[in-house]
Amino acid sequence: MHRTVRDILIPQDNVTMPPDASAATAAATMTERGVGSILIVNETRELIGIFTERDLMCRVLVDGRDAHTTTLAEVMSTELFTTTPETTLGTLLAAMQERHIRHAPVLEDGAILAQISLRDLLRALLADRTADLTALRSYVSGSEAGI
Repeated sequence: MHRTVRDILIPQDNVTMPPDASAATAAATMTERGVGSILIVNETRELIGIFTERDLMCRVLVDGRDAHTTTLAEVMSTELFTTTPETTLGTLLAAMQERHIRHAPVLEDGAILAQISLRDLLRALLADRTADLTALRSYVSGSEAGI
């Protein structure tokens, strides 16, 4: 069975901000919420960008910008890769690796459902492999019921 993004989605409050919020506010929110990215939405809650730890480092700090006066609109990533709940985990992992990204917004009918991280994907895939290995060991040792 190939699990999908929907299978591992955890109900959560999506961390979103408007494009006129400062990079400093976004960084503080990411730290407070324990997340590596924030989804940027317009006044109608439409996804228009993403601001990540990498954006903070490369587009704010390294460029010498003042994080308190730099808006997210100035430094967010706007070429977005999104996924759907029906995407298989393997397909999403390959797409994220190909694009060198660590966060993907999950959209359904244009609405933001969640955000999935590379860490979320790897954790789920590792759990799957561990369960497969346990089942194989059980089968080989003959400890499975009915053997």
